[in-house]
Amino acid sequence: MYLSFDDGPSEWTPQVLDILQEEQVSATFFVLGSQAERRGETIRRIVREGHALGNHTYNHKYDELYSSFDGLWQQVERTGRILAELTGSEPALMRAPGGTHGHFDAFYYYYLERAGYTVYDWNVDSGDSRRRGVPAADILANVKAGKLQHEVHVLMHDSAGHGETVKALPDIIAYYKAKGYRFAAYDSTVRPVQYTLAPSKHQRVYTAAGHRVMLEQLRAYEETRQVAAATESGAVVSGEKAANEAMTELSIERAFAARLQETRKETAAALATVRPLLLHSGEETLRLDAGEYEMLDGRLAVPLRSLTDWLGDAVWWDDKRRLAYAEHDGQTLVFDPGTSRVGTEESGRVQPLAGMQLRQGSLYVPLREVAELFGYEVTGYSPGTEQLEVKLRLLGGPSVAVAAASVRSPGTAELLPSLLLRWSRIPEELAHSSWRSFLAFGGSWSIWSQHARRSANERLL
Repeated sequence: MYLSFDDGPSEWTPQVLDILQEEQVSATFFVLGSQAERRGETIRRIVREGHALGNHTYNHKYDELYSSFDGLWQQVERTGRILAELTGSEPALMRAPGGTHGHFDAFYYYYLERAGYTVYDWNVDSGDSRRRGVPAADILANVKAGKLQHEVHVLMHDSAGHGETVKALPDIIAYYKAKGYRFAAYDSTVRPVQYTLAPSKHQRVYTAAGHRVMLEQLRAYEETRQVAAATESGAVVSGEKAANEAMTELSIERAFAARLQETRKETAAALATVRPLLLHSGEETLRLDAGEYEMLDGRLAVPLRSLTDWLGDAVWWDDKRRLAYAEHDGQTLVFDPGTSRVGTEESGRVQPLAGMQLRQGSLYVPLREVAELFGYEVTGYSPGTEQLEVKLRLLGGPSVAVAAASVRSPGTAELLPSLLLRWSRIPEELAHSSWRSFLAFGGSWSIWSQHARRSANERLL
């Protein structure tokens, strides 16, 4: 089980550390940069005594953190620098002030992943911050009311005004020890608890230009941090290994540049939708005349029914639930235009599918992403003067999806980072009772697609 303390350090943190040391228990401290600046020695003690350190932004002010990702990022980066100066390295752990629910959208998760951060929520709330001066007895009762799961992640606070949390801590530790739990701090092997996406409490605007700028910032940041980490650890590699690593990085950059160039060609070709669109797969061709396909969010979008009919798959529309269902390769895909999400019954996952819209009775879906859902890849574009042609190649079905996020090789995890989105079950009275509910997705503009079945990877094109 995992104890975590937020918003510190404060005058109470040394007492928390004393208790943890006495009980021989490890924990994780998600600290504020503003507090770390004031109590640097406490930060160093946290690390020195074997606990994990996490980034909890600089000042915890929601209006600065959640009006735009740039606001959150400035605080995360600032706090990371502070902690690096104090301990010699930046933590890769991050917790959102107030938790991710209602605060994060898919962009927030994606950007932080690109920067090398793992975001942690919790599944047991001690309730020590619900109001000022929550008694220790209430804190302990809240913890005991939490579900005893295989892995328990308890949220507590060690900031100013939380002396009662310190009083409750020994009893909380004793309670979980009596239940047979083993204590540990977070590290890269711990699968994080992350809340399901929910309608955002905040109004945000994303643009393609802003997205590109942010990606460049995050890529430069992550490269700098990796170099700093290697230098700090004193890592020395042989000339051969260094050369191989350099070639790997070069391959990644070249692959990224190639993908970017291909996407730009697609966008430029599709800007003039006055030409017919021809889709080719082997000897089969689907022709969509001007007006029968769209340009949505910078992507080619085609009617789902036209595409599935051409590929030989079945599709139907549930007008009551406002969902489209498509059968392919023994699985059912459900498209929800209301939340811009798609899911599969077999994998039990739902994911964003940007650029999906209902228009004049037809459901338009992004060509590249949905083709990939059905096991095809786009291999080329021919933006001729008379017509636009797109070539598809069958890969063998959805099971040949992009490699899992844990694989770090050119053209897979580095270029196509995964974003595992959370899900929950829909009511039993629905026809597909084993389906996961489609969760509201904050924002109508996105840049992700999804491969079904074995993985829930999202692909940036």
